[in-house]
Amino acid sequence: VKEGELDAGTEEGNTYTKFILQLLGNQTIEAKADTVPTIDKTVKEVGDVNTASVGDQVTFQLTSKVPAMDGYDKYFFIVHDTLSAGLTYNKITSITVGDKTLSAETDYTVTTDPEVPTEGQPTDLKIVFKNFIQYKTAEYIGKPIVIEYTATVNKFADMGNDTNTNTAKVEYSNDPNYDYQGENEPSGNDPTGETPSSKTETFVGAIQIRKVDSEG
Repeated sequence: VKEGELDAGTEEGNTYTKFILQLLGNQTIEAKADTVPTIDKTVKEVGDVNTASVGDQVTFQLTSKVPAMDGYDKYFFIVHDTLSAGLTYNKITSITVGDKTLSAETDYTVTTDPEVPTEGQPTDLKIVFKNFIQYKTAEYIGKPIVIEYTATVNKFADMGNDTNTNTAKVEYSNDPNYDYQGENEPSGNDPTGETPSSKTETFVGAIQIRKVDSEG
């Protein structure tokens, strides 16, 4: 058996793994599913559906799992969340990895664009996990990552049949053969993948908020 490295990508999830193997004829290789992060965005109060009015505070919950990180010496895990103009971002209320409760600045950073969320403007929220490779151990692999934050429904929310769409996705390291240069997020040509977006759609009358999977 000849030893070496072989990159094998996956169509879904956009990631690579390391292999040491011998190929006999034409073979199809599939990377393990647990190497690809996922994310699910819901409204905490009732899961997929919630009713509210202008001025009410809504708690969103983002759920993922710690992926397998075989072959990596450094791993980026960055959550991107976009709130529509009808929701004003307030704050992160908690982030946990397994049984560990993370601390702001020590374990993660949060930035928003615009820097000061403003009624009537969409807000891009970015959560960067620091030293994510520390969760590579058996204690954490496969354990849930749960992020909760609050937002307030504002007067600029679309009314009637128009929807207020909010999305979340994960950006992550996807090539264990690459020497990543960034500290906690990509720098230069550092390769990353992205999960499909998880969406919630907000209907305003009273407001009904429902979760829509993936890109649909």
